[in-house]
Amino acid sequence: MKTTLMTGTAGRIGTFLRPELAGKCRLRLSDIKPIRDLRPGETFMRADISRLSDMLKVTKGVDAVVHFGGQSGEHDWEHILSRNIVGFYNALEAVRGNGVRRFLVATSKIVYGISDNARAWFDDANANAWAIGRRIGAKCMRRKS
Repeated sequence: MKTTLMTGTAGRIGTFLRPELAGKCRLRLSDIKPIRDLRPGETFMRADISRLSDMLKVTKGVDAVVHFGGQSGEHDWEHILSRNIVGFYNALEAVRGNGVRRFLVATSKIVYGISDNARAWFDDANANAWAIGRRIGAKCMRRKS
């Protein structure tokens, strides 16, 4: 059975997806917050995505990464920078460095926009720090692929 790393496991999406993936793969759960209620087939490794050394450790030996780590919503710039930009870059570098072939990331409509009518809300002049962080992550992804 293949091993999948899920970053940001303590967050909303990770909490929802854990039971959905149960039995389909071995799950290596990772978050800056501890996960104590491990289920069969799950292991936990604490990691801070803003530290490349942590990301290299948790991605070693996995077959795929499902990346939900980061700040989900507006916060101060330093927080967004360390989690959503540096953290995302570290995740990509760790995947590349450890030869992980599959990387899935979730993002939102704010990165790509939803319609021409809403375009003004998504332009750079109106974007908040979170949206800018996610856009930079999307650009990193394109450059790394």
